[in-house]
Amino acid sequence: MKKNKIDNVLITRQPEQSIEFINLLSSNGYFPFLLPMIKTVELKYTIKNKAFDYLVFTSANSIKYFLKDIKKINYGQIVTVGAKTSEFAKEHGLKTDIIPKVYSSEGLIQHFRDKEIQGMKFLIPGPKKRTETFKNFLVSKNAVVEAPAVYETQHVNYDEGFVDNFIINNKIDCVTFASPSAAEGFLKNSSSDIKIKHIISIGQTTYKYLKSHGISSEYPARYTVENIVSLINEINKS
Repeated sequence: MKKNKIDNVLITRQPEQSIEFINLLSSNGYFPFLLPMIKTVELKYTIKNKAFDYLVFTSANSIKYFLKDIKKINYGQIVTVGAKTSEFAKEHGLKTDIIPKVYSSEGLIQHFRDKEIQGMKFLIPGPKKRTETFKNFLVSKNAVVEAPAVYETQHVNYDEGFVDNFIINNKIDCVTFASPSAAEGFLKNSSSDIKIKHIISIGQTTYKYLKSHGISSEYPARYTVENIVSLINEINKS
């Protein structure tokens, strides 16, 4: 048996967002364990303008917490970051017009870099804590941007030693993170000397966050849970 073989995989995202991931891991012969590190809470917000050229959703949660107010505005094209966000939009009667090739702020910038957007209005509902990279890019191109915080991500707090014991008792081989917030929550709940064979980030943003804290991780070529499972398969084959 390979020393670093992955069998037991820890999922750190919210339960309602983990069903597909759990099913994918199970169908590929792995044993998924769920221990959420974050939860989301709705926030009150206001919107100054009533008409926008672009409505940008960076996650399913952005749609979930903004949906009740979508009929209060007029908008041109809907932009969704990632296939899952697009699918969630479709499930709620929204048609996606643009999906950037790269599922990140960098992908949004790549899409709009060569487009004339001066004076155009962008609405980007999202979490309270997020990167300002895309917003700053739009402002530099003289676009008008509103980015209301429609929800807040909070850490789930466990009793001291609970997370470490969970990892040890369940013989966790691999911990997966779908966001920097989940990674941050994990670091706050676990001790620095806990040993984990493999850590997988869903993409570069989470990878960079972990790296800034001296933790090495791997991430798939495409930032989806399907590709995380594919990466685990590749690790086990190598």
